[in-house]
Amino acid sequence: MSVSLPQLLAARDDRAVQYRQWLATCPSVSLVVLSLVIPGAIKDKPNYRQLLQVGKQTCQLLFSQNLWSIRRQETFMSETGLYSLWLVAHPAAHIKAQTILAEQSHPLGRLWDIDVLDQSARPMSRQQLGYPQRRCFMCQHSAHECARSRRHSLEQIHRHIEELLDGWFTPH
Repeated sequence: MSVSLPQLLAARDDRAVQYRQWLATCPSVSLVVLSLVIPGAIKDKPNYRQLLQVGKQTCQLLFSQNLWSIRRQETFMSETGLYSLWLVAHPAAHIKAQTILAEQSHPLGRLWDIDVLDQSARPMSRQQLGYPQRRCFMCQHSAHECARSRRHSLEQIHRHIEELLDGWFTPH
């Protein structure tokens, strides 16, 4: 199902409210938000659900390895996007540093956007922690620059995403 820009913008606003509500339920936690980097109007397909599942497993392993206490977790499947939320009893800056490493080291990590919000619902940025901006997974320039200039067509990006997913999920 194709999603319109007004639907995407309304969903983004709704999620911001949801994030603040989640953070208000528990003191001294950070909110971890796992979503997918899937440009375009189609946000829910079977292989995107599989991609989210691998991201969830990666986050769960990260939390477990670091002995971080999870206060709440839930996954949301909507036509405007798939995402998972965790309330984690640990400082946001430390979680963000670890999630950046996960995004950079996992073969599918570039297709995940793992945001970490502090108790006041402010997202931690890569730059705050001394990391460079995200790189485009097509050409390694700044992802923001490529998106803004539309350096790559939507068809090229989708083809690249599908190749990554097929390479990961198709048995060899």
